[in-house]
Amino acid sequence: MILLGCQADPTVNKANSPQQPYLVVLGTAQDAGSPQLGCMKSCCKDLYGQANQDRKVVSLGLVDPAEHRKYFFDASPDFASQWHQLAQLDTARKSMDGIFITHAHIGHYLGLAQLGKEAMDARNIPVYAMPRLAHYLENNGPWSLLVERGNIQLRALENQSTVNLTNTGPTPR
Repeated sequence: MILLGCQADPTVNKANSPQQPYLVVLGTAQDAGSPQLGCMKSCCKDLYGQANQDRKVVSLGLVDPAEHRKYFFDASPDFASQWHQLAQLDTARKSMDGIFITHAHIGHYLGLAQLGKEAMDARNIPVYAMPRLAHYLENNGPWSLLVERGNIQLRALENQSTVNLTNTGPTPR
């Protein structure tokens, strides 16, 4: 799969929507968000109390319009609103086809909690991660409960390997 472009505006005219897979920037803030809890430096102190949708924690969405598939790169603390934003881009199918966790900083996997019983109560969402992170998620709560309840299905990635998203991808753990 080749990614041909980036798009940040979820209100794009559907008639002019790309037919090839594309990336959507869903957030650019550091893992802890903006402003960061307890920060009183000049970079944060004036941001408290100011709602700003442009300060979401880093995440990317991958949309494949031809296959009506949507993937996330990282499940941030802003996952719920980012999912809503991504879902609006292809309304033919509102489901989530998978989540790639890029690394083990908490801002990249904390949003997985939204897939549990108390929120979405998802079923078998593929979560792609390198083996050490997949092992951590499988063996440490509350993430292990997501695996036990079948909310997520871990799929271990391999270094320098390719994941074909038009097929089933790596074998589940």
